[in-house]
Amino acid sequence: MNKIKSVLFVAGILLALVFTFSCSSGDDGGGSSGENNSSNSSSSRNSSSSRNSSSSFVNGGSSSSINSSSSSLVQSSSAVLKECDVIFNPDNKFCYDGTVYDKCGGKTYNPTTQGCLADEIEEKCGNDVYSQFDQFCYDGSVYDKCKVCYDSKCRNYDYKSYNPLKQGCLADKIGGKCGNDVYSQETEFCVDNRIYDKCDGMEYPLATHICLNGVATPAKCNGESYKPLIQYCSNGTVENYGSVTDARDGKKYKTVVIGSQTWMAENLNYAAESSRCYDNNTAYCNKYGSLYNWETANIACPSNWHLPSKEEWEILITAVGGQETASKFLKATSGWGYHGNASGNGEDKYGFSALPGGYAYEGNDNGGYWGFYFKDIVDSGYWWSSSESSLGVYRLLIYTYNDPNFGADVGVNYIGRVYLSSHFFSVRCVQN
Repeated sequence: MNKIKSVLFVAGILLALVFTFSCSSGDDGGGSSGENNSSNSSSSRNSSSSRNSSSSFVNGGSSSSINSSSSSLVQSSSAVLKECDVIFNPDNKFCYDGTVYDKCGGKTYNPTTQGCLADEIEEKCGNDVYSQFDQFCYDGSVYDKCKVCYDSKCRNYDYKSYNPLKQGCLADKIGGKCGNDVYSQETEFCVDNRIYDKCDGMEYPLATHICLNGVATPAKCNGESYKPLIQYCSNGTVENYGSVTDARDGKKYKTVVIGSQTWMAENLNYAAESSRCYDNNTAYCNKYGSLYNWETANIACPSNWHLPSKEEWEILITAVGGQETASKFLKATSGWGYHGNASGNGEDKYGFSALPGGYAYEGNDNGGYWGFYFKDIVDSGYWWSSSESSLGVYRLLIYTYNDPNFGADVGVNYIGRVYLSSHFFSVRCVQN
């Protein structure tokens, strides 16, 4: 019995000594050695990280520390993105929210709002990546910016965005929209989705006035008032415009009777396969009509109408007073101006309303590069005839106004065969 007590006593002493030594070690680590504490904490974190890494490896199968290190995109504290469960090369790829993407020029980006375009990181518009330099995003769609020029030769320019619901690009500036067409708000105005020239920079009431030599003037025909939108003054008599509808596209054209002929009072605007709009802008087609090469011009007029011959043009010129007066009597009362000179406007005495739609051609521009060029809009009007001879094909050419450099104000001139397929002029149809 005494032996048992002795053994228990000794065991108790040993337990007490062990407990005392253990407590002493704990006090030293917590109270006096910050370095040991830091080491323990670090060891604890490393242990935890090892457990997490081990767990990730087991759960993900092929996931590795490469995936974790390459997910280097900055994330908000509230967002938790999925890791990628495949092995990839972090030199040229990166992981974003569970998907592997190619880097862009060696850089990572946010694929939800950005993309890669020519090795540059660009913004997204909807699902499309666009160049912020010369494009912009509006309501989920990408539009080209306007190249706005600051000098006549466009040596200084900038790319500018605009409101595509109300504006668009017109040559080297931003213009307003009239229906689907873009127009110059400086020189034109829009009424009922049609574009009209201002009169000396001012809008005017189209229903009652005409622009005569830069002045908005009440429409009078031999002293009698008329409505210019639906009527015209023919040699001192008020006449109503006729009309013809092209069955091919539904376009409606005004018509006038001059002498023994019935003419369209507007240039043809039928979109044939090889037709062109001046400056490749549909707003010019709607105002001046389309431009055609000679082969297409011969078949472009609607049924019961045709391209006039040289002789038919000459009959018209004679009916309006001959070569001396034809230009001012056939021209519209606004829209003409040699380098901005409004004195080019006509009197439109017979309702023909000729406009200066210019022309186009394919070739070298004054020894420059081969290309497609547009010339003389606002200055001159060119119209095909169907007649040809050994010299070539005849055309009607009306200039802005009498000028020593140009010669006659209106004339019938020939043009060589070599130009037939490369030149594009307006078409005015005459009834069969």
